[in-house]
Amino acid sequence: AVMGTPAYMSPEQCAGAGGVDAKSDVYSLGCVLYEALSGQTPFVADGAGRIIAMHLFQEPVSLQSIAPKVPTVVAELVHRLLVKDKRLRPNMSDTADDIGKLLSKLLVLGLSFVRMPQLDRS
Repeated sequence: AVMGTPAYMSPEQCAGAGGVDAKSDVYSLGCVLYEALSGQTPFVADGAGRIIAMHLFQEPVSLQSIAPKVPTVVAELVHRLLVKDKRLRPNMSDTADDIGKLLSKLLVLGLSFVRMPQLDRS
């Protein structure tokens, strides 16, 4: 059985053929980061089946085409996490290291590309 929230499921999860491991979590983190930076998940469609098919067979739209203020280095990291073949995805430890290094650099430069939610002040 396929288990998970379709918008954040790895291709191996979507296939339901086993092989789900920590690299699936890396892919899901890529989905969350993509959404946090762009305001939408990597794949948007009507119905869970279509979203699952997109995770299996389509590449996400370039993050920078949706959120042009996202620095190239950030977009590249997110897209590395969203690689279909889990053997080519980084492991979570390397991902955490990469994110830590990236955040350190970006904090020095300022985080002007981050979308901050609007607070309802009424």
